[in-house]
Amino acid sequence: MILKIENLNKSFGGLKAVRNFNLLINEGELCGLIGPNGAGKTTVFNLITGFYKPDSGKIIFKNRDITNLLPHQIVHLGISRTFQNLRLFNNLTVLENLLFAFNYQINYSITESLFHTRNFQKVEKEIKEKCYQFLKLFDLEKKANILAKNLPYGEMRKLEIARALALNPKLLLLDEPSCGMTVGETSLLMDLIKFIKEKFNLTIFIIEHQMRVIMNLCKRIVVMDFGEIIAEGTPEEIQNNPKVIAAYLGREYAFH
Repeated sequence: MILKIENLNKSFGGLKAVRNFNLLINEGELCGLIGPNGAGKTTVFNLITGFYKPDSGKIIFKNRDITNLLPHQIVHLGISRTFQNLRLFNNLTVLENLLFAFNYQINYSITESLFHTRNFQKVEKEIKEKCYQFLKLFDLEKKANILAKNLPYGEMRKLEIARALALNPKLLLLDEPSCGMTVGETSLLMDLIKFIKEKFNLTIFIIEHQMRVIMNLCKRIVVMDFGEIIAEGTPEEIQNNPKVIAAYLGREYAFH
């Protein structure tokens, strides 16, 4: 077990966004989270990563209670994420966006940076080399000096995933990574997710609206509605679950 969520609750005013949420995710798993808009999926991600504090309940990561930790503390423990709405530094280059993520590896002092000591130069060189290795892995090395805002949308998504991986996570949370992508880009994204899972020995928890993505990637799917888990199981079990069909997919939905 890498993540354990116990009786998690979160309200905003009179709205119960997350209600009695319980979940176990095993190390190496690729688990999907689906549900209609407003079901509470992104709120769960925000609770796991410390952006929101729960009203009650616990979040345990690798046997450590992280319920009340701050986002940067949670990142250092090994959880990183992407966002439904892209959060790149649009006016920085592709390389600079990635360099920013590698800041956690800096082990030189302010004085060393001011005087460009040998240690400063050594660390900076190593980090830049790692950045280019990542860019090559994501087929972005030829665009290292392009501003992030000038990338095609699919490559912006790739850059955001690369930046999350640069934080060296053990658990990666992907919040609708295929949002806004074409059919071709989505197919490439699925291949990329499978590749990085094996390459980086990751556990992945993914929110998605595209059933083609969820059904092809995940062996286990959790379904939320009105802040609660209403179903959990294999893709086959989920697509035939009457509660899921009624609450989310609609009776006329055809899986592709």
